[in-house]
Amino acid sequence: MATFRYRVRDRQGKAVDGIMEGAAAEAVSQTLSRQGYIPISVTELKPEAGSAFAWFTERVTLQERNVFSRQLLTLQKAGVPLLTSLSSLRDQIRNAAFRAMIGQIIKDLEAGDAFSTALSRYPRVFDLMYVHMVKAGEASGKLDEVLLHLAELGEFDAEVKERLKSATRYPLITFITLIVAFCLVITLVLPKFAALYGQFTAKLPLPTRILLGIQHTIQYDWPQVIVALAAIFFAGRYALQTPFGRYQWDRMKLRMPVFGELYLNLLMSRFTRVLAELLASGIPILQALQLVSDTVGNEVIRRALVRIQESVNEGKGMAEPIKRSGLFSPMVYQMISVGEQSGKTDELLRYVADYYRSQATFMMKNLTTLIEPMLIFVIGGFVLVLALGVFLPLWDLMSVIKR
Repeated sequence: MATFRYRVRDRQGKAVDGIMEGAAAEAVSQTLSRQGYIPISVTELKPEAGSAFAWFTERVTLQERNVFSRQLLTLQKAGVPLLTSLSSLRDQIRNAAFRAMIGQIIKDLEAGDAFSTALSRYPRVFDLMYVHMVKAGEASGKLDEVLLHLAELGEFDAEVKERLKSATRYPLITFITLIVAFCLVITLVLPKFAALYGQFTAKLPLPTRILLGIQHTIQYDWPQVIVALAAIFFAGRYALQTPFGRYQWDRMKLRMPVFGELYLNLLMSRFTRVLAELLASGIPILQALQLVSDTVGNEVIRRALVRIQESVNEGKGMAEPIKRSGLFSPMVYQMISVGEQSGKTDELLRYVADYYRSQATFMMKNLTTLIEPMLIFVIGGFVLVLALGVFLPLWDLMSVIKR
């Protein structure tokens, strides 16, 4: 997905500028047209050509961006001018790429660009949500509040990543150990039994023959295996770039045992939190939904959000399409419905976000316990196959010797 800057006219003829992600400029134009806008121009955003640090932008971590947001928030609350704040932060940043980027942003501000415009030139570090929230903060004069929301969202994302790493470390180590043990058995132990067993006329048992076939493939046919795996990898990568392939993959992730529910809770928590903060920052509901759908990261949920957006555009509200989608719990539908009637949608969305966050946090804390049954089943399967492959020949060998 590329990032595009667009300029359109709304139904009153007023010019509107913004940023949107899409597969191509034509796709962005069609999306804007469906929203009731008249596209004027759509241009792709890229890092400035010739920038010495352009290829380094991938190395600016989420943690570094969070620290930047939190420090800038502190300086803005203290009443320090934006340019002075950025200059002070630039001198404290250790990451050379990030420091050079902030230096270029300072030059853009000195040249008369808005802060959000300067940030939008680096979409790999400052995504659409970040840029639009900063833009809303500039328009409302509440940049410090927006920076607080951005810092909290970024810190939650970082916390989720660390929790997931911690929760999956034990299962991952167990699975790797199991694979290593399996490879050692079929490459070192089984061939010796096969050589001994081959001295007799009896036929090897089926489990042993299967394991020996795997061993032969690994030992002698590994080039073909690598080629086949590479072909599968690139074919899968290509399929994920198609709308159908991406949709099927994202739907499969949502249906995975244990992890699917956790993934859905995390996505719902982020979606509701981001939408709440966008609305609280003064961004119109249609634009906020568009931003959330562009950054949600799951095609199944993105399509549901597009339908919600179309319903809002027709004046029907969000509650009904949320109920029909089947992705949201009844509580979300009820909260959105009450929020639309009371005009406090952002406050109720924060409550929903906290609910999903608590559910996701509980699952991450107990993830090892939740996946233990699956882990035991997999380990038991491996042990059974290895035991049958190793011990069945011994039993048959004893019967042959007795004869």
